[in-house]
Amino acid sequence: METSGDGAVNFQSRVQMVPFKARQAAEAEMRQALHQTGLDRVELGRLLERMPRLRSPLAVFGHRASVTSANLAYAVAESALGGLIPRAAHRRIRLPRLWYAAA
Repeated sequence: METSGDGAVNFQSRVQMVPFKARQAAEAEMRQALHQTGLDRVELGRLLERMPRLRSPLAVFGHRASVTSANLAYAVAESALGGLIPRAAHRRIRLPRLWYAAA
């Protein structure tokens, strides 16, 4: 039983931690996608400027990652580099486990 009144603060802190951990996982996945494609963010932007099909908000591309920006990086690299990214590369991606994920 909570008697000190800190329960609400602790609960709010735990709730705020979930989006923070999700953001960290998304950033890690994007870094991994850039590493696997051999691109950096500047080069990705330059390539994307020349691909109006992928710049569209209605663009549909393959799902190799859980983050849309990482999926976009893979799609841009495949289009620009002629599909040189092996399809099996996305299967080796290990997402960081979140603290609230089931064991």
